[in-house]
Amino acid sequence: MIYTTILSAINIIWIALIVATIVIELSTEELDCIWFTAGAIVALIASLCGLESIAIQVTIFVVVSGVLLFTIGRWARVKFNDKNSIPTNIEAAIGREIQVIKDADHFNYGEGKYDGIIYTLTCHEGEEVKAGDIAIVTEVSGNKFYVKKKEETK
Repeated sequence: MIYTTILSAINIIWIALIVATIVIELSTEELDCIWFTAGAIVALIASLCGLESIAIQVTIFVVVSGVLLFTIGRWARVKFNDKNSIPTNIEAAIGREIQVIKDADHFNYGEGKYDGIIYTLTCHEGEEVKAGDIAIVTEVSGNKFYVKKKEETK
């Protein structure tokens, strides 16, 4: 009887969920799945203690995960979100100059050269840049740079 209780299908599902959420958590930089791991552990403990109702086990999982996610999870995001971190890769281009090599505006994509690589350029509504201009990268979205023309200093 104990053998069937320990290895029941729902317990195997809880164990698989625990392993899966740990693997996902270890493969990301965010603290997202750890809260679901904790919920699955509590639900597994409830199941092993004799709680047979799958609906109640799922409710326990959802409640524990939700409470942890929206309390400790929010606190952890604020605590570990380093505002002074140095942007890496493409995010470092924001605020930097780019050489426009093909006209761009809100409706038409252009091209620009940044750090020796040609990127797709676009502008926010009402903005435009012409080939030969120097532009400032204001935003990065996917593989596109949103730019605005660099104001000339006198």
